[in-house]
Amino acid sequence: MTRHLLLSLIATVCLSSALVGADESKYAKDFARFDAADAKAKPAEGGIELIGSSTFTKWGGNAAKALAPLPVFNRAFGGSVTADVLAAAPQYVIPYKPRVVVYYCGDNDIGAKKTPEATAKGFADFVALVHKDLPQVRFVYLSIKPSPS
Repeated sequence: MTRHLLLSLIATVCLSSALVGADESKYAKDFARFDAADAKAKPAEGGIELIGSSTFTKWGGNAAKALAPLPVFNRAFGGSVTADVLAAAPQYVIPYKPRVVVYYCGDNDIGAKKTPEATAKGFADFVALVHKDLPQVRFVYLSIKPSPS
């Protein structure tokens, strides 16, 4: 029985690694940009993080200017769906220790024929994941909108 459990665990890890690698390659340019920005000056702990899809990526570096003097930084990546943001949280949310996370994601989920319930559950899973390590973080959910595409 132990052997079967071990084989199941190995298979799960291999499958998870393959899936994470695929997500990372899709957003490699975005993640490289985040890493380069962090190498220059990592956002101070206790800031306000924007995370999600293209609505925030199109705002880009202007978000910090528009919301000054609030300590805002943007880690959104275009084309993302809720599962992508959930997968990125351990690397691009939790280490920053933000005070507030402003979340915009979901219209790509709906466009990909995910149900509203599945999309809402994905956000709830994201909140639970972040709260596991950062229980004091507050969340602002920016409501999804119809997308022309």
